[in-house]
Amino acid sequence: MKKLFTCIITMMIFTAVNVYAQLTPQPSSTQSVVQDFGLGKISLVYSRPDVRGRKIFGGMEPYGKVWRTGANSATVIKFTDEVSMEGNKIPAGEYGLFSIPGENEWTIILTKQPKQWGAYNYKEADDFLRFKVKTEHLKALTETMTLAFSNVAATTCDLQMMWEHSGFTIHMTTDIDAKVMARIDSAMNTDKKPYYEALIYYYNNNKDMDKAYYDPRVQQCSGNYLRFADDVGA
Repeated sequence: MKKLFTCIITMMIFTAVNVYAQLTPQPSSTQSVVQDFGLGKISLVYSRPDVRGRKIFGGMEPYGKVWRTGANSATVIKFTDEVSMEGNKIPAGEYGLFSIPGENEWTIILTKQPKQWGAYNYKEADDFLRFKVKTEHLKALTETMTLAFSNVAATTCDLQMMWEHSGFTIHMTTDIDAKVMARIDSAMNTDKKPYYEALIYYYNNNKDMDKAYYDPRVQQCSGNYLRFADDVGA
């Protein structure tokens, strides 16, 4: 009987949301973020609750309890290429991004079941990965919960969470060198040889420059490019 009652209440909530979704704004707005990374992209979809004068972590969101890392539907993160989070390899795919707040450290969870409302149906058995990061204590108040990419380079970037006076940072990397070199070698066997792109990649990644511009047509412009690259810090 209790399960039946819970199911009925849940259906009523979902029905109300579907009926009134276009009449009133959501209390927690939804944000979609897409970040180019390496040879692929990282996508985030999450809802952003506000503090509104409440005690958040250690209060409304208890320490030691699984959180959806946002509001409404669980936060979803998608990778189009393999990446590493804090040294843990993650294949391309879509995951639910859950977390467990802590006063001194957070547990970050990637679940294989990304499509769910809140953390009510979360099961540890569905975890793909768990790891810990340090809690960051923020001096300035972050009123609206924020997930953001920062320090983005060709093969490294950070994913930051900030809300109220607490946050965390996840360091990410991607290994693209073997793929890029294979693509360059393959393209060099076609009629449209990517001399310029190869030259830039070799220069920026401390490769053997002689190999990058062995062709006379590239040698003719390589000196000018390298002087230009030094000037602009390419």
